[in-house]
Amino acid sequence: MPRPLRASVGVAVSGGAEASLAAADVYMRTPGLATIVELCVGSRRAVRVIHTGLAVSLGYNAIGASLAVLGIINALTAAVLMPLSSLTVLAIALRGRTFGGRSCP
Repeated sequence: MPRPLRASVGVAVSGGAEASLAAADVYMRTPGLATIVELCVGSRRAVRVIHTGLAVSLGYNAIGASLAVLGIINALTAAVLMPLSSLTVLAIALRGRTFGGRSCP
């Protein structure tokens, strides 16, 4: 299916042609531009949550590994801290719900 060459995301609106619905990356059930603005705001929030989770995980693991290498904490404690990093990232992801019931500014 041909798409505009410069588009990075295809958006189809309810009631559109069947070909556009099949080719679109995102399907909007309600017509209008407000849903597209909400999509942009939500996607920015999602990227921010991903970056935050990545930074927290890298920092948490770097500190834990450094403390284990320096002998400040033993290897077993460091091994227990590593899964806690994953739980921390999961908590950040759940807290930062991006397309939940919040209204867009």
